[in-house]
Amino acid sequence: HESLFLFSFSLHFCLKLIKLHRCHEKKYTTTHAAYNSLLSKMTFDPDTAHPRIVLSDDETEMSTADFIQDVPNNPRRFDVILGALGATGFSSGKHYWEVSVAGKTCYHLGMTSESSRRKGSIPFSPNNDYWTIVLDKQGQYRAIEQRRTVPIPTEIQPVTLGILLDYKKGTISFYDSGSRTHMYSFVGQHFTGKIYPFVNFCVEDGSAPNPVVLITPGATDWIK
Repeated sequence: HESLFLFSFSLHFCLKLIKLHRCHEKKYTTTHAAYNSLLSKMTFDPDTAHPRIVLSDDETEMSTADFIQDVPNNPRRFDVILGALGATGFSSGKHYWEVSVAGKTCYHLGMTSESSRRKGSIPFSPNNDYWTIVLDKQGQYRAIEQRRTVPIPTEIQPVTLGILLDYKKGTISFYDSGSRTHMYSFVGQHFTGKIYPFVNFCVEDGSAPNPVVLITPGATDWIK
């Protein structure tokens, strides 16, 4: 009877372990799939790029030329700021993308709406549908909010940055993806229509040889 009891106890314990393992495996798979669904492969939209902006053949690298290129003018193309939009816009869901900014010394990075202003000198702010952070020529990161800028403290200058859009929640968050740390979030925003990735070179950095590169994100399970 004692051996039968021990056998029954061992069998029950083993079945509990198997059930626990399967539950953990299912939870991990579900969580992993949820994070993977955030990932968005990005390219730049050549029809929005300023005439001095040069894109690579696969449209993932953005740099500047020393001359004005002969490109068709259209309402979506920037004509003063050295900017370009991503080719894919989002009107729902959560989306995460990354960009390499190695060697860049001054730029704006973030997202903007489909209907945002493209012509002339543009005052970046959420009120104008530009949700951006800037690395200024003093080497300071700042978030451009309504009527003010918010300093973003960084111990070292990031090499790769990640941007997470939560359309329904109305947030755009920025991360140093190299160190896996949160930098800043625009919260409580009300988005209408499609929201697009946006990159702009400062005039001071316009002739720097290093391109901005849209890269494929790695693991995203660290994002909160």
